Amino acid sequence: MDVWTLIDMDGLRIGTVQRFSYRDCRVSGRFVPDVAFSRHQKMFAALEHAADAQLFVHVDDLERSIAALRIRAIPPGGESDPQLISDLQIMQDWCQFQIGSMTSPADEHSLCA
Repeated sequence: MDVWTLIDMDGLRIGTVQRFSYRDCRVSGRFVPDVAFSRHQKMFAALEHAADAQLFVHVDDLERSIAALRIRAIPPGGESDPQLISDLQIMQDWCQFQIGSMTSPADEHSLCA
């Protein structure tokens, strides 16, 4: 199973994602928090609550705040440079994010557009 590492703009590990799905440059999987996740945990909990309550204006504000964190993902193997990600959602032990442009772990020759 592929494991992605999420780091914040300070280079601190916020957690890992054990990939279950990789489709259209979107990674989904089990999230295992690391120590630095505590710095951002309240924001992700607020996003989950706002989404559950269908408070879409609040969801949009929180998504912009999360994007401003400039969280990056280190692909499995850790040999590539961290990739800036978008549409990051962490809800309890589940995570999903979009990769900008990189080689797919399943197919070394395909690129995300």
